[in-house]
Amino acid sequence: MRISRVRRWKAAWTSALGLLLGLGGCGGDSTGVSAPPDVQLTVASRTVAIVAGEEEAVHVTIRRPDGVTSAVTLEVLGTPAGVTAEVAMNPVLTDTATVTLHVEDGAASGSYPITLRGSGAGLHAGVATLELQVMLRRELAVTIPYCTGLAPIWVAFQDGDGSWSRGDAEVGDGITTFRHAFSADHGAVATVVPILNGAITLVSVLYGEPDELVNAGDTTSIDCTAVASRTLRGTVAGLHQDEKALVSTGLLLRTSVLSTAPDFFLSGIPASPQDMLVSREVDDANGPLVNGFILRRNLEAPDGAALPPFDVSSMELFAPATATLSILGAGTDDVLSLTELHTANSRLTLPLLADHADAMTRPYYALPAGRLLPGDLQLLHLSTTASSAGTDRTTDMYFRTPEDRTMAFGDPLAPPTVGATVSGSSLLPRVTFVQQAGYNQATTVLFEQAAVPILVQLTMTEAYAGRAGGYSLATPDLAAVAGFDPAWRLRPGSAATWTATRTGGTIPFGRNQRPAEGAVQRTASRQGTVPVP
Repeated sequence: MRISRVRRWKAAWTSALGLLLGLGGCGGDSTGVSAPPDVQLTVASRTVAIVAGEEEAVHVTIRRPDGVTSAVTLEVLGTPAGVTAEVAMNPVLTDTATVTLHVEDGAASGSYPITLRGSGAGLHAGVATLELQVMLRRELAVTIPYCTGLAPIWVAFQDGDGSWSRGDAEVGDGITTFRHAFSADHGAVATVVPILNGAITLVSVLYGEPDELVNAGDTTSIDCTAVASRTLRGTVAGLHQDEKALVSTGLLLRTSVLSTAPDFFLSGIPASPQDMLVSREVDDANGPLVNGFILRRNLEAPDGAALPPFDVSSMELFAPATATLSILGAGTDDVLSLTELHTANSRLTLPLLADHADAMTRPYYALPAGRLLPGDLQLLHLSTTASSAGTDRTTDMYFRTPEDRTMAFGDPLAPPTVGATVSGSSLLPRVTFVQQAGYNQATTVLFEQAAVPILVQLTMTEAYAGRAGGYSLATPDLAAVAGFDPAWRLRPGSAATWTATRTGGTIPFGRNQRPAEGAVQRTASRQGTVPVP
């Protein structure tokens, strides 16, 4: 009996103590149960697969107790080497957050557990887990084609930020092709092309994502057929004393004809079928007035042949279409405007309206839409003159139907930072640009020295600049790459100049890209000298 009373006394004491401390209840576990976290995190997907060199956004939902609006700080725990995480707007005041996981090119493949932890003042922390799968980038085979007559005499590739390697040419069916397999998400291609019959050598470098490097090639029909050329002769008949004519054909080949000297000849015309446009104009009190066109298509006359006369008093002449052009953003600059006709065979120029340079609302001339064939496009081109900002600007628009239009210039090019280094016997200039809205296609800089017959051109795409953290175009040292001729370099000790051009708009980047109706392109350029290193 004594032992039984002791046991009952201990049980009663233990029950009372539990009630006092809140550790138990009737039949409960005397050890207690912790309260659930006040912050609850959930992710849209428990598995995230990212290719090395790329990034992925993870969307996180944050749930707080009712009535609580405290900020929640998100932490990302367990990221492996080569993986970084960035939380947008951290601490988070909303119910959602975005965590961006960036995987570097050198990150090891595999599966890694990642923990997201959310905490805040006066709140219990909550966690969510996900599995990060890092995958190695598959090699991307890039093919850059050229018409054989336009092909570079030397090509090299850079995979990512690695060393340069020479590319070999493959020739067949009039096309010269260079191929390279890229494993990184960015790279470059360097080419060497003789121009002006070999008097000057152009060294070009294009920095871009691998699939953008194909834009270094050129297989356009106009460029490729321009390699073989011919000379054609002709006469513009029927001009009055106060009239003149502009004859245009081929790749923007053109010449002016007067009533007192109606004969013309054009050299360098491609050997393929060409279109030819004759524009008749007369001087008016308000400037030149275009009053008729003759358009002949698919001319196949042999070299040196005389074409049938273009009689501007005949039924072959048709009236131009006219509309009004409003120009924005020119500031105090004068503006020159012209229209081009782009056909399958030729790029044809209409007369330049120079006398309207200071008018920001002016007429423009074009071909009536009914005179166009499927695939034909017209182009309105504007360029500034007498630039008050020290830069030149252009803007272009493709269209088919002449109608009243408004075109705007982009901002003047902001002055870049220019420098240069010397490596051995090579001068290596470098130009760094600030970001400018509206120039979202590419940035190009051309270096030249009066004492050296070499031009060096660097181009960087917007995508490459985004990965590199900005537009900084540095001349690569190619001297050690197989086949690179020491003569193809800029020399220290000789004055050098630079011309920079930034390009934006919706016209696709690259010679092989076909613009669509309504596409727009804007450029801004600036010149300067390279400081002596």
